[in-house]
Amino acid sequence: MTLNNVLLVFDCALNPLRVGDLTVMGGATATHPYGSLASFAAEVGGNVTINVGGYIEANDRGYPQKTGPGAGGSNGEGGAYGGAGGMNPNVYGVRECSQDLGSGGGDRSGTSGGAGGGRICMLIGGTLNIAGSTRANGNGASGAGGGSGGSILLRTAGVSGAGTIYASGGAGGSAGGGGGGRIASYSPSGTARLPTGTVAVGGGSGTPAGFERNDIRRRRGHFG
Repeated sequence: MTLNNVLLVFDCALNPLRVGDLTVMGGATATHPYGSLASFAAEVGGNVTINVGGYIEANDRGYPQKTGPGAGGSNGEGGAYGGAGGMNPNVYGVRECSQDLGSGGGDRSGTSGGAGGGRICMLIGGTLNIAGSTRANGNGASGAGGGSGGSILLRTAGVSGAGTIYASGGAGGSAGGGGGGRIASYSPSGTARLPTGTVAVGGGSGTPAGFERNDIRRRRGHFG
């Protein structure tokens, strides 16, 4: 399957996308819908290639404001997930199995918090060739809590390229920043790797900022 100059929303809540190879060309984006059961889940027998300017992303597709296991409340707290949100220590999930949606930030003074990042899971029989980006960032909010980063879970025989992978929290401005999300990479044999570009689960800026919990995992073995 090749995506070229298109935005495609894959609803993988019940069944994953199953293809031989997946190529995301520049100008194309693959994502998932909003909703508590939503995810971009793919089982690819061959290779996944994300070219420069191509995206597999789930930015702000997690829990909406004030919603989720690590949600902010009514005082502008940042959403939490892998890392704590600003004024919000309620982290959740399992580090070795990053398969949760990010939580929404808290509202404040009539301003809505940002949504959390979504969920990406790819089981790749061949290699992940990434020159573009895979991202599940939380949404920022001006004067309310930023959403936490979401989750990215990979199993692949190898990784190449200088692309980027992000699951970072959204900015909160004068309120709490969203906490960082989680990224995990597994390899059935050998050492799991990540691209040579930026890989980040940082907390969003804010007052106070969200936190990163160093939730980038590289493991040999299987998950599930």
